[in-house]
Amino acid sequence: MSSWSPATSLLKAHSSLGAGVTGNLFMEPIALALQVYAVGGTPDSGDVEAQSNPFRKVTGGPGLGGIVTVTDTWSEVSSLTTPRFGHAVSVGSDHRLYAIGGRSNPGAELLKKVEAFGFTPKPGWAAAASMSIGRERAAAALGHDGKIYVAGGSNASNVETSSPLDTLEAYDATTNTWKTLKHMQVARDCPAAATGTDGKIYVMGGLGTSAFLSSVEAYDPATNSWAYVASMITARSGLGAVMAPDGQIYAIGGTHSGAEALATVEVYNFTSKSWSAGLSLATARANLAVAVGPSGLIFAIGGNTSFLGPTASVEALSV
Repeated sequence: MSSWSPATSLLKAHSSLGAGVTGNLFMEPIALALQVYAVGGTPDSGDVEAQSNPFRKVTGGPGLGGIVTVTDTWSEVSSLTTPRFGHAVSVGSDHRLYAIGGRSNPGAELLKKVEAFGFTPKPGWAAAASMSIGRERAAAALGHDGKIYVAGGSNASNVETSSPLDTLEAYDATTNTWKTLKHMQVARDCPAAATGTDGKIYVMGGLGTSAFLSSVEAYDPATNSWAYVASMITARSGLGAVMAPDGQIYAIGGTHSGAEALATVEVYNFTSKSWSAGLSLATARANLAVAVGPSGLIFAIGGNTSFLGPTASVEALSV
């Protein structure tokens, strides 16, 4: 694709949601095991939807009038045990999908609870070990060592307030335990995270104690240490990030005002160790979910579209 293209919309509009891909090619049934899942978010924060045909890439193309569309559909699957929004989502080394922290809905209670979606003994969500602290709007990424790393977020007394965190903790699915690790160098509310080709966990952007951030820092699990890397071009929070099939990190959407959503996409190149402008989203969105599907497409899912509120729209990019 030469641009972001429309994909089939979610059944319901959601923002402050999460997304991930469960399973692997060796799980049965493969049709269920390898799917993109959109998890929770506002307003119906218990909802979970899954793509029904995640391997299909696109129909159409330049030879067919230049129209490219993604034809996957979405269906409802098992709801979260604890409805939540502003949570982090990651897949673990056990190929289960984890919903981490956030706030419950109704009630907006700050959560340290974690639950995981798996297929045995039957498909559904079950409680996992809780984090050491409650947090919302944190970033999560699966490390090369099989641990889920959760960084930053906020532990304010209410959802309208920001109290940025610099804390990092890691979940080991083999022992069902969390471990607190070296703090980040700056507190970040609503950053994004992705694991680099070098095995480091890259945490980017977010809202700091007084301003939106463009800075990026990388955590090295081997040394339990952080180091700054090149900053993004645009300061923002509420963005999404993925490691794409082309070996680069894509930082997608977000906001730099708290109200105006961005269509901005930036790409981090590990050879030049620098950020460059990527192809902008068709629809500006913040507090979105992003995932790389089994077909290799990058999906930008839901989110807030500035003053229009949550959206059900989804768009896809082939890299």
